[in-house]
This record gives sequence, structure tokens and C-alpha cells, in this order.
Amino acid sequence: MTWRPRNETAEDRRRQNAARDMICAHRRCEALDLSERLYEIDWMFHRGRRPICWAEYKHRDEQYDTVILGVAKWTRGCMLARRTGLPFLFMVEWPGHGLHWARLDKRAFPVEIGGNRRGQNGDIEPVIHVPIKNFKPL
Repeated sequence: MTWRPRNETAEDRRRQNAARDMICAHRRCEALDLSERLYEIDWMFHRGRRPICWAEYKHRDEQYDTVILGVAKWTRGCMLARRTGLPFLFMVEWPGHGLHWARLDKRAFPVEIGGNRRGQNGDIEPVIHVPIKNFKPL
């Protein structure tokens, strides 16, 4: 496995923690942080010892017609959903629009090459484009 730097800033982590806390308060649950483990996704939400869903979070400053997600994260989330019967949710936060979610484990998405162009190993990768019309406000 080739090492890939994490481009997460303190502000990114603050946003992610705030979103997690908002979701937990709204759904009356807790979150197990999986981002530092081998799960490739951000959280498993649960009530007590009972898991309720798997989730990945992104913050986007601009809103386009779609939101991209790496195929590796999508595949991992869908595999966990299939194996456990729990949904895999993609949570996206846009400034001025709030936090939205889409369930990704029940449908297929076209795959293409995408990502950003920072010039780092792994920046360009297979991605899916999730239409924003698939998202619902939290």
C-alpha cells in the first residue's frame, strides 16, 4: 500500500466534529469515529450497543450539480451496508444550505476518473458523482 498524505486541517476536523455532534443530537444517537481506523469511512452511528448506520462526511464550499466521492469509500461503505444490513449515508454540508444526506448503498452510480490536482499520490482516482437532487436536509 502506498502512503497518501491526509490533507485534513484543524478547521476540517472542527467542521466534521460539529456535524457529527449535530447529527447525534438530531437522531439521538452516538458516533463511533472510524476515520483513524482501517474502515475508510468516517463514522458508525449507534444507540447504545446497537449500530444504526455507516456514514461518510464531506464539507463543500461550492455547490455543483453533483458531489464526488472516491470509489474506495463508496465501495467500503456499500460493503459494510451489505454485510450488516445497515444503511450507508453520505453526509454533505454546504455553507448557507446546512447538512444534507443521501443513502448510497441502494443504487449504482457511474464511475469516472476525477479528484483534485494537488499533485499528490492518489489525488486522481476513480470517483462517483452523486446528484445533489439525491440529498435530503437533515
